[in-house]
Amino acid sequence: MKNRKFEIDPQHLTSINVREEYYRYADAKNPTQEEIIETLMGHNKIATLSTADHPAFTELREKLQELGHIEIQRHWWNGDRVLKPFKLNGYQFSKGQQFASASALAIQMKCHNLKMKFPSSLVMVKTTVTAKSRKLKI
Repeated sequence: MKNRKFEIDPQHLTSINVREEYYRYADAKNPTQEEIIETLMGHNKIATLSTADHPAFTELREKLQELGHIEIQRHWWNGDRVLKPFKLNGYQFSKGQQFASASALAIQMKCHNLKMKFPSSLVMVKTTVTAKSRKLKI
């Protein structure tokens, strides 16, 4: 069986920031005057910041599931599994292998020395840390 080949722009192997805002009301359909005043003053707002895969990667991930190449695990991070072998940007995925998030895949592919152009934010840096007079390479 011949492996299918898929391509994605390496710029899309990343995550994006997602900011969501909520307002605290005892009854969201019928806020009290005090709650409305607090909202107008900016005191009733809750904001969350999280990350999500780049939309182009999410689209590819959905397509891979539709074609039977991966099984998406939506309830936990980096839980997708490869069901049928395929190549993504020249990187071979085998049956049973983990199919990680976009950011994790970018680093995984970079570690396997694929010749791809990556965003400068993915440049890996070796750092020396001193702990009790011993130098540890990380």
